[in-house]
Amino acid sequence: MEHLMHQVHTDMQSLHDRLDNVLANADDDVKAQAQSPTEDLLYMGSPPQQPALLPSWVEVQPPVEHVSVDEFQRQLDEFSNDQTNQLVEQLALHDAKWMGVLDQFEKKLLQSLAIETHEPLSPKSTVIGVNNQADIYETESDHSGAADEGKSVESDAWHDEDCPECNYNVDDEWQIHDFRTNATVMHHQVRGFRESFGDGAEFFYVNGPFPANGPMEDAIEAKFGSSAPFFEWFRGDPVEGDDNTGTRYVGWEHSLAYLLRHLNTHKPYDIVLGFCQGGMMATLLAAHFQADHTPFPFKAVVCVGVVSPPLDGVAPSLNLGLSTTGKTPRGELKVPAMIVLGEADPFFRTGKYLVHVYDKATRRYFVHAEGHKFPSVKNHHALYAEIVTTFTGVISLQIAGFRQAFGPTKAEFVSVNAPFPASGPAQEDIRKFFGEKGPYYEWWDAVKNPDTQKTEYHGWEQSVAYVQRQIDELGPFDVVLGFSQGAALTTLLTAHYQKHQGYFPFKAVVLVCGLVPRDGLPDDTRPLLDIPSLHILGEQDPMLPLGHQLHDIFTPSHRTDFVVVDAPFPASGRPEQGIIDFFGEEGPYFEWWEAFERTKFNYPGWGESLAYLQNVVNTQGPFDIVLGFSQGASVATLLTAHYQAKNQKIPFKAVVLVCGLCPRDGMPQHLLVEPGTTKYDLKIPSIHILGAKDDIFDLSQDLVEAYSPLGRQVHVHSDGHRFPPPSTSRPLYNEIVDKLRSICAHGGRTNGTVVSLQVSGFVQAFGPAADFVELDAPFPASGPPEEDILNLFGDDEPYFEWWDANHHTNAVYPGWERSLEFLKREVTAQGPFDVIIGFSQGAMMATLLTAHYLQKHWVPFKAIILVCGMWPQDGMPAIKASPTTGKPFLNFPSFHVLGEKDFMYEDGKAQVGYFSASSRHVYTHDQGHRFPPLPQSKDMYKDIADKVRRVVAAARAATDV
Repeated sequence: MEHLMHQVHTDMQSLHDRLDNVLANADDDVKAQAQSPTEDLLYMGSPPQQPALLPSWVEVQPPVEHVSVDEFQRQLDEFSNDQTNQLVEQLALHDAKWMGVLDQFEKKLLQSLAIETHEPLSPKSTVIGVNNQADIYETESDHSGAADEGKSVESDAWHDEDCPECNYNVDDEWQIHDFRTNATVMHHQVRGFRESFGDGAEFFYVNGPFPANGPMEDAIEAKFGSSAPFFEWFRGDPVEGDDNTGTRYVGWEHSLAYLLRHLNTHKPYDIVLGFCQGGMMATLLAAHFQADHTPFPFKAVVCVGVVSPPLDGVAPSLNLGLSTTGKTPRGELKVPAMIVLGEADPFFRTGKYLVHVYDKATRRYFVHAEGHKFPSVKNHHALYAEIVTTFTGVISLQIAGFRQAFGPTKAEFVSVNAPFPASGPAQEDIRKFFGEKGPYYEWWDAVKNPDTQKTEYHGWEQSVAYVQRQIDELGPFDVVLGFSQGAALTTLLTAHYQKHQGYFPFKAVVLVCGLVPRDGLPDDTRPLLDIPSLHILGEQDPMLPLGHQLHDIFTPSHRTDFVVVDAPFPASGRPEQGIIDFFGEEGPYFEWWEAFERTKFNYPGWGESLAYLQNVVNTQGPFDIVLGFSQGASVATLLTAHYQAKNQKIPFKAVVLVCGLCPRDGMPQHLLVEPGTTKYDLKIPSIHILGAKDDIFDLSQDLVEAYSPLGRQVHVHSDGHRFPPPSTSRPLYNEIVDKLRSICAHGGRTNGTVVSLQVSGFVQAFGPAADFVELDAPFPASGPPEEDILNLFGDDEPYFEWWDANHHTNAVYPGWERSLEFLKREVTAQGPFDVIIGFSQGAMMATLLTAHYLQKHWVPFKAIILVCGMWPQDGMPAIKASPTTGKPFLNFPSFHVLGEKDFMYEDGKAQVGYFSASSRHVYTHDQGHRFPPLPQSKDMYKDIADKVRRVVAAARAATDV
């Protein structure tokens, strides 16, 4: 072992002078750095300029026999704290005889910094090196395939904390290199991140404080030379313990002090990134701040290629449960973390334990297909893009889940602080995470008026005006997202745009844990707010009832709510290992009945699960779609079958079933069409998603057979028993979501559910190639629907209308303007469409819509089908008249379906005369005010479908030319 001796100048005045120069230069560097313009991104570290060698006032020379340890210690005793810190942090611990000296100054250093310490360094320590694998810096490999693109293996949502002062710009990132490397090596390692962030990110690098005490990897020496110099953060020594598995990280205290001082003297960083030993130091750094109950001075840590969680240096008070015995640590570190590991890394198994050191609510876990290295840039563009998107999202913890879901797109998030400083303290969790000082803000101060006993929002007018100005200056925006008081403010904003502007400068709102504003809403907010809205509620939120009230003031046809239900029984066994890896041992986990076995045909508990789920539907519904995965797909099928078996209306419109199987117990046997099969002919639209490599792929095919072939669709992805991975299956998800693509405008005082059954003849005639979308009109029905509809669907259904029409002879249609704008927005948002189908009042609305488009000389669809309609008497634009009849004239392909016994039959025939004879088609059935009946009208539907296809094909051909 090489002996080093440090000889220090004894001229103290000279030493002070040189030290002052060093510190002054450092101050100038900090000032210059603070004054330099920063870009809109993140990262940490000092630039890879000159390696962090010993200070200029320390000379490193070969051993000198006449300078003893005692003399060296005497000289060090005369140093000030600052001088000691700068020296001790740089000393290499190469020789046992210097250990006692370093122990004393380690204690002095730690006392000056008030850092919690462990046992002193042992003079008997034996140096061992944990060698990295030789492929650390292999040249870019030629691996290919889905696995090599990288994958996110954990979808934990980021912690839903409020971050009112985040500006969503990623400023700086600090890199901590591996052991026996340096900042130059690190600069090369992170090129994938540098390329993904682009010019907007600022990267800083810092060398470890100790010269490397062993040889470098061959690949590193080949690329960077053998005399770089190289550095390390600590060395790992085994120590005797109860389980003989203890590890002492010699020098970790010095490295921690070194990093803390760097944080104190440099600009604030957003992310700390460390590779291998550097990732372990980043974890130690985070643990120190949490143990000290001080806010983290960074927003996230990123650990790449770690060997294991840190087994030394973590304060016992954190109770992380760290050991080398294979026990899963407890996720106690409350800082967002991203862990990136290689499946071919020899440390992959132990490195995975680091994932569980961090709180699962704020961690992400990424896996690539290579070894102990950063993912190669050439083969992992998608992985880097996803991680970078997550980096950007972590700056705003509250919406990081949305950022993650949007994926590596060009979606931009803009955050606005409220205009008023908070009049009271922030929530305890927010203060713990972001500190007491904030600053924090609020949209208004809610005060109860003593005279009226009503709650007043002092300042709401300024807040609404303030956000409107921000939208004007920073917009346009697609979505406005608000949490809690921000959701109430978003609702106020929406209501005032609807009242005073008649339009919205955004397309949708997302409201998380909100409530109906108690002040500031326009008096005539009802009828409902007519904008797409997504409401996210917490079942344990004390404001849950108020959240339900908020969701009720938005138009139902635009509202989307997600309810996730736990099964009623605790899991009778361990979940799959993959689930435990992602979400931890603690769970809790649930099941609908005992785990599936191919030889098992009895499901004890299915009756309780069915009743439990029916109660959820009754108390939390109505729902539009039921989605189930695996056992959940089976119980969704059981639920559907029992509604149908009792001749009850199924209280949802479709089911989406992922990797399921047909229930083997509990299914109503009288529904079985063919004994010995699973053909139950369940009459509800169903979408089936199967995994080609799923062990129960054959049983998932049997589940498909349980549903009516008329309304089912099957999609197969190339993976196993799982949802299709979003990173590679976005086209599949888009195809499923966009499947219903032909609008059906219903008649007055009905709804989309009614229309979905009314158009079944067209669904059959057009076949699976046609996609249908049903829309509810924007106005609740002002009176009861027709008796036939009530008999079939009951009076509990919500019914709607396009305007209030007490009599069809009334020439005034109150609300037609709003319905017209509503339809135009839907055509723009959900289109393009080929055909508009309208029945009764819906046929009049379709005519009105077409006429307004024709006035602008452009129609975004190719034909209209009008069933039992009439010519609108109100709302029609000025259109050209026919030269032969003198009446308004629409030169547009139209298909008219009339009922001979319809009370509006003559009105329907008159409507035909307003359309061009060269492009209109008229069909008549012998029934009343209804769609043509099946099966006797099957040929009529087929003929209409054939002609519509020809019209659409001709229109597309003309457009292509």
